[in-house]
Amino acid sequence: MSIPIISSRTAPLPPDVSTAPRLLGTTITVLVLGLLLFSARIITRVRPAPNLGWDDYTMTVAVVFSLVSWSLVVASIPYGTGRHMYYKSQASNIHAALLVFSSQPTWLWANTFVKVSVACMLLRIKRNATWKWFLYGAMTVQVASAIGTTVTLFTECKPFQTLWDPTIPGGYCSLIEIKESMYVNLSVNLTEDLIFSLLPLTFIRMMHVPLREKLVLTVVMGMGLLASAATAVRLTLIKDYGVGGDFSWDNSDMAMWAHLECDIGIAAACIPCLKSPFEKVLRRLGLLSPRDSTAAYRNQKYLPHSENVQMQSWCGSMHQGPRRTKPPYAHSQESILEERNAGFIALDHGIMKTTEVRLSSRAAGVED
Repeated sequence: MSIPIISSRTAPLPPDVSTAPRLLGTTITVLVLGLLLFSARIITRVRPAPNLGWDDYTMTVAVVFSLVSWSLVVASIPYGTGRHMYYKSQASNIHAALLVFSSQPTWLWANTFVKVSVACMLLRIKRNATWKWFLYGAMTVQVASAIGTTVTLFTECKPFQTLWDPTIPGGYCSLIEIKESMYVNLSVNLTEDLIFSLLPLTFIRMMHVPLREKLVLTVVMGMGLLASAATAVRLTLIKDYGVGGDFSWDNSDMAMWAHLECDIGIAAACIPCLKSPFEKVLRRLGLLSPRDSTAAYRNQKYLPHSENVQMQSWCGSMHQGPRRTKPPYAHSQESILEERNAGFIALDHGIMKTTEVRLSSRAAGVED
């Protein structure tokens, strides 16, 4: 997100218009969608028995931080965020800048926790060392980038209050350092969005299911690419950011795309956790027939054991100790990829096939 520095202008003034309605309309729409999907996800994870994991905890933190950040941006609109600063009083500019700046650390960590949550979900799929260390490394890079950006936010202006109050004598902020920090953080975000969206292809392509089902799963698991698109748009905005000194105007678009990136990420990470509702939508759209839904998933073959795949999907249960209500192979009924199929049970150390035998006898014709 942008740094709300206030400057002056000598060029002719632009029209007194506001981009606040666009900011509110787009962010509210995506935020509500993300909250609905998140709520549905949590409901499916706590009913009929609590089955939460680290991906759910980190996503909850992300949602809370996103709401706080969005609320601060909305609170800045009455002070003129989205309008050209030349038509506002100095006091309004300072209040708007302070609120926008206050929203940035919470947004930054909301976005970080979204990616950490996705990585935790991916850790459920494979258990081999390469897969785990790769994802742990990705999470480390993401957290390190967030820490570095947070430090930059609080140190790039001297004195610190110059971030929102340019009237402080001797205050100075480097626009070059601001843009460099934005480029680094957004590049890390974009890279990890692409990686986390494309990683599922490494196991979806090996599944023994019809091509149509593979395509549907690929689309579902790759919805994080929409967040990547929002990040890419923000990267294009950095070049002209603050060039005219009108940060009150520039902050509106930067804040809008920042929250779209975060909230789309929340929605995309929650969709794979909603198997039953998602299947109903796909059947209504004609993308799945009744045979291609739950029954088909229950009869699909598992990947070879050499791949060491934990087929409990993005929202399968993460075992963190003994459970009283579920066996070790229990899973969420709302996961896209099911852990337990007809005749097969996926275990951490292999695949066990079970056979059901029924014996019957006839009373007639049987003599003692």
